[in-house]
Amino acid sequence: MEQMRDAYQEDKNDLERRNEDIIDEFGELMRETEYKQEQVHLKKEREKDALQKRNEALANEFTQYREESEKELEKVRLIQENEKEGWKRRFDDVNAEFARYKEETQQILLEEGNEKNRLKKRIGLLHLENAGLKAKSSEAHKKRDQIDFRLCHEGITRRFSLRRCHLLPDLKGKAEEMAGGEDCTIFWIDDEVNRMILDTEDDLNEAIKFAESQKGGEHNLFIDLEIGVEKKEKRKEVTESESCASFGGVFFWCDSCGCYLVTKNGGRFECCVCTNYDCCADCLAKGTHPNHAFVRFMDGKTDAGDFRSQSERTRAIRDMQKTSAGEEKEGNDDSKKVLKKTSIKCDSDDVTPFLKRAKK
Repeated sequence: MEQMRDAYQEDKNDLERRNEDIIDEFGELMRETEYKQEQVHLKKEREKDALQKRNEALANEFTQYREESEKELEKVRLIQENEKEGWKRRFDDVNAEFARYKEETQQILLEEGNEKNRLKKRIGLLHLENAGLKAKSSEAHKKRDQIDFRLCHEGITRRFSLRRCHLLPDLKGKAEEMAGGEDCTIFWIDDEVNRMILDTEDDLNEAIKFAESQKGGEHNLFIDLEIGVEKKEKRKEVTESESCASFGGVFFWCDSCGCYLVTKNGGRFECCVCTNYDCCADCLAKGTHPNHAFVRFMDGKTDAGDFRSQSERTRAIRDMQKTSAGEEKEGNDDSKKVLKKTSIKCDSDDVTPFLKRAKK
């Protein structure tokens, strides 16, 4: 019993100590919570103050902007009123002048009856002049969206007007139509009598500016242009059978332009560096495939000497040098096979084995 009582007392003491620890932890937690709540409250207060200051700044800025807008509107209103008063004064002056002119006319009619017909003619001329001014004003307004051109080709000149929208394509269409559907180039003449090519919108704008500067703002403004036709030579087509006939039954074509190679169009030029690359005389003259040497074959009987074996040895050595270190043994074996394969020599009188490498 004593032991049970002692154990019970110890358990009770442990529970009391545990309760005290829990109470202490709860108090600490409450203090931390109150501190955090206080910090959150302070943060909210600071944010509220910052937001209030920002709202005040925005309100001040809005007020300033509204005042400036009202000032600008007042200035605009004053300007409009001044313009309105100016137009009104001008209208009154015109009316006064017209009334004065009418009085003078009546006085002249009363004083000089013989000048009645002359005055009627004068009034008619004034009406005609007014109508002409209106017509010119209407025509000038219409011409704002149009440009007049004079296009010359082979001694023939055409005049026409084009709208500003899609101006360059329409102008090129007119030029091709005048040139009979052939490819042509449009030129304009500058102040130094040089023929300037007109190919882009910038070129067209320069031509228009130059014409306006030369005419000095006249109403009948024409932009003078010329047409130059580029005559392109048509290349004669070569057939596969003709290529076979030229090179002993094997046909070849240019790897640049695709035309078949024969003796009459310059023969066959084979690259000394690349594998299986042929070129025609025209493409070679244009600089196609630069920095590579070529050997020329005019027909199947051309003497190539030892050119092929030497060039293929060079390519085989280059392939061997590019082989990776991990595949060195395999690469060396392949290179030996290539060297063995390409070490065959041919007689100078017969290069047909080389010419029979047809394109795949």
